[in-house]
This record gives sequence, C-alpha cells and structure tokens, in this order.
Amino acid sequence: MAALILVFGVAIPLAVAGWRVGRTVGVPVRLALMRASGQGGGAMAGPLGRTAFLPLLPRLALGAVMRRPRPAVLSALVLAIGLAFFLTALNVRASMRGTAAAVARTKPYDVQLALRQAYPVDRLRGPLAGRAEVRVAEYWRTATAVPMGMDGRRLGNAVPVVAPPADTRLLRPDLLAGRWLDGSQPHGVVVTQKLLADVPMIRLGGTYQLRSGDRVARVTIIGVAREFGPGRVYAATAVMDALRPAVEDADLVYLALAPGADQRRAAQALQDDLASAGIQVGSAETAGMLTAVIDGHLDFITLILMAISVLALATGTLGLAACIGVSVAERTREVGVMKAMGGGGAALVRLFIYEAVVIALVGWAVASALAPVISRPVVARFGQSIIRYPFDYQASSWGTVAGLGVAAVVAALSALAPALAAARTPVASALRTE
Repeated sequence: MAALILVFGVAIPLAVAGWRVGRTVGVPVRLALMRASGQGGGAMAGPLGRTAFLPLLPRLALGAVMRRPRPAVLSALVLAIGLAFFLTALNVRASMRGTAAAVARTKPYDVQLALRQAYPVDRLRGPLAGRAEVRVAEYWRTATAVPMGMDGRRLGNAVPVVAPPADTRLLRPDLLAGRWLDGSQPHGVVVTQKLLADVPMIRLGGTYQLRSGDRVARVTIIGVAREFGPGRVYAATAVMDALRPAVEDADLVYLALAPGADQRRAAQALQDDLASAGIQVGSAETAGMLTAVIDGHLDFITLILMAISVLALATGTLGLAACIGVSVAERTREVGVMKAMGGGGAALVRLFIYEAVVIALVGWAVASALAPVISRPVVARFGQSIIRYPFDYQASSWGTVAGLGVAAVVAALSALAPALAAARTPVASALRTE
C-alpha cells in the first residue's frame, strides 16, 4: 500500500507537470512574448493567438493593446474628443449649407434689380421685352413701414414690406407656420422668422397696423416664412395699395434667365438698357452673389469650429504618442528578442504604428457615436443665432470616412517617433534591460 501511494504520489505530479511543460513548450514564440514577465497575458492572449483572419503584426498590436487596456482606453478617449469636434464641424457645415440651399430654392430668380424709385410697369416692360436671356420677369412693389399695435403704439423699427404678384413664379415660400397669401384674406401678411425674433410683441394670428408716412394699413399675420436676411413682411395687394399711392408702379424687378445665361453679364446689360430708357437702378444682385455671401459667412463659422477641433486633435495626438512611448519603454526586452530573432526595424515600426491605429480606431468609433449627440444642439444654436431659427440638421455625407482618415494619420504621426526609437535600439542593450 505504501508503495502504491508512493507511485501515485510521484506519478501524478510528474504527469501534471509534464502536461503543463508540454503545453508551455508548444506555445508559439509570439504568444510567449505576449506573456512576458510583467506584461501578463490576459484571458484574451490565447484567442488572439488563434485569430487567423488578421496578419501577424496586427494581431501582435491588438494583443499589446488588450494587455494594457487602461492607458489605451484613456488615450482613445482623449483622441475621441478631438475627432468628435472635427466631425461636429463637418456636420454643422453640412447642416448650414443644406439649410442655405433649401432657403435659396424658395427664391428661384437669377437677377434682382432694385430701382431708385417706382416706375410704371408698362415702362419697365419695354427695355426687357424681346431679350432672349430673360425667361421670366416679375415686377414687385415695396414699401417701408413701422409695425404698430391697434392702439397706435410703436412695436419696432421700420421694416421692408414687399408685395409679390399674385401669380408669382419666383417665390416659393418655406412656411414654418400658417399659410401663404392666397387672396382669402385681403389684409393678410406673412412675416419672416427674423422679424418675429426682432419684434417679440408680434405674434402669428395677431392684428396690427403698418404705418408708412401718413398712410396706415390694417394687417393680420397669417403665416411665418423662413429665409436668410433681415426681417421682412410679404403683403397682399390690398395692403400695399393702402401703403402706396401709385398702385400700378413697381420698384423691384426679379428675373429668371434662360439656362446657361451668365448672370453678371445679363445683370450689367439690363442695367445699361434700363439706364438708356431713363430708369435708374439702385442695385443689382444675382443669385450667385447672394450664394457667395452666404457661403462666406458659413465658411467662417466652419473655420472657427475646425480650429477648435485641430487644438483638440493636437492634444489627442500628444496623448497617443505618450501611450505608445510608454509601451515601447515597457517592452524593451521584447523588442530585443524580436530583433534577435530576425525582426527588422521596418517590422517593428509597423508593429507600433498598428498599435496606435488600434487605439485610434477605438477613438474614432467613440467619436462617431458622440458626434451626432454634440452636433444637433450646436446646429440648433447656430441657427438661432444666425437666422433666428434652427438649421435643419444634416450629417456630413463624407464625415465618417474623413474622420477615419484623420484618425489613421494621427495614429501614424503619434507612433512614428517611438517606433523609430525602438527600431534603432541595439539588441544587446535591449536584452540587458530589466
């Protein structure tokens, strides 16, 4: 019995030890390095080693990140902040441009001519008749009036009042509330959202007065339209008749040109022809000029947001570079073993760049999730500040891809210096490192 116990007492430990040693000896070199002293292996080392869909260097990089998850996650979060600002800037730009394009479509004219005074419509038609580049011509009437309460109390500063033709083809209003001028309410007017913001005492459905000189028109606000620019009132014909003495005159001409016509040349030629007929043009504006002005303002806002994102990305780049630098310092012996086994400097550089890319991809994923959450209130805030109405939120169509590209570039730049330092480390000094 004692001999049997002795046999079992010796054989079983030897068998277990032999099995463990056999397993350890069979571990590939790359996994043995991943389980080096002080770096652990973690529960994911084995599954990562058996992952066949990734090449060797990306697998090693992924394993290194998962062995040290805390600094990698912190670096990814810092980088995610910069990427989120970058994506937010692109989303704000897309939203502003999309809203500007939508508003521009409400006025499908090519040339606007503001006359110095009102002229009879028949006299204005003469110089424009027979011009091949003019497809549609409309003659509008304008006035400047002060909004007042029914008790005669002044409510705000003077605002432009415009009366489009009843059958206008060059105005497609973007209504936020109410209805457009349809003739059902002779004293109805439609105001812009900017006017409501500038004159808070005016409300949709309210009845007020418009005073122009000694003339007064009673009006009811039946709709609110969205557009860029200062506050404006669109008035029915009866309202403009009450504000202006000459009902057959017009002082604003809108023109739609034939496809392919040069807007600037056409505007200059029309001004010359009108001047020859004794009609003085105060200003000429083309749709292209208006678009350029709007784009200039929006691009300036985008530039500010981009500058903020660059600063945040710079911080993320430094954090990622520090993370890779610490990883290189902690894995000096591993680097020495790799070089002793024939690993070249280029392979080591790629290894640490892949490690930075893994961290950057995590930051990009977090930023992609955060960007819409940040962008929506920013878009709404900018809209309220610029046009007194939230911009229509629109995600950038290429923002996600651009963010991925920026993340990859940041990763490469962050890891380059530490990776080159690792590649230049002599094998002997690396192996002597404790």
